[in-house]
Amino acid sequence: MKLVTSDSLGFNDEKHLNNFINYLVRTDSAQKWTCDDTIYNCIALPKSNSEFIVDYFSSQIAERKLTANSIKAIVSKILSFFRKDISSMENTIYKIELDPGEILDKQDYKKNLLDMSKYINTLNKNEQTICYTLHSDQNEGLHIHRLYIKL
Repeated sequence: MKLVTSDSLGFNDEKHLNNFINYLVRTDSAQKWTCDDTIYNCIALPKSNSEFIVDYFSSQIAERKLTANSIKAIVSKILSFFRKDISSMENTIYKIELDPGEILDKQDYKKNLLDMSKYINTLNKNEQTICYTLHSDQNEGLHIHRLYIKL
């Protein structure tokens, strides 16, 4: 397995960032990506640079909305703490490419996200990670979003 990194993308304004967080956490059943496999998506929130809280997405939209609102509150506090604005926020996508014959079990996605989050965090010293999400419910295949602030 290997991770292929995309270009980092920024945000135009707070509305753009909030909509993106809603997309990350799948807060709307009408989103084209929300489907039966959404419950296998995972989220990782850092406790420190090497420790994370990792869990699968809730099957309940109301709980995912609470998660999205918590992430938005975290973003607001961190931006304030570091005296930064929305222009310092970015998202990077890491596509997960499997070796021929390699299969990842949906039940292992949580552990996979934890391991990959720890690894990716070691590469990014001048940034503060807000969260990682692993999406398994899109046609593009498995990928990880890293939402972060450039310090």
